[in-house]
Amino acid sequence: MKYEMITIIITIFIIFAYALVILNNSKEEVTTFVTERTVSTKEDMLFNYDIIKYPSSAQVVDTTINDTKIQLGVNIDPTGINFGIMPGNGSFSKRFINLTNTEDKDVKVFIEAFGSIEPYVNFSMNGFVLRGKEKVVVKASFYTTEVAIGNYSGEIDIITKKPKYDFAYLLW
Repeated sequence: MKYEMITIIITIFIIFAYALVILNNSKEEVTTFVTERTVSTKEDMLFNYDIIKYPSSAQVVDTTINDTKIQLGVNIDPTGINFGIMPGNGSFSKRFINLTNTEDKDVKVFIEAFGSIEPYVNFSMNGFVLRGKEKVVVKASFYTTEVAIGNYSGEIDIITKKPKYDFAYLLW
């Protein structure tokens, strides 16, 4: 009887903890975008989160104008993830995000785009585990396949999720 009660309590606790993790993993809607790199933290019962927010933009231009020079360009500003000026109709621009886990323990990394750039930005890796002391490079790409001419902006957030307790690694 005592063993069955302990099993039931542990099962309820695991279900409750898993439900908290699932509910907390939903993407938060961002309505105001950062204008410079910002760092913040938050926490819940089981995890600590480090959030780095970068402003992001892209400009898609029409290159079919006759006898006119169109300037295309890149932006290498380290305080933002900007894709520069590019022609429409199927071109793309890439940026590389270098990530290093300076901790000894593993973290889980999520990368999210917000704003008018969101539908056009893809990441080569997302929702992955970055091992202790490991380094990776994530490719961020902006595709103009079905993008109208114009300016696109928003932000790209890099979120690292760190368990507070060793058993929380099971709930990733």
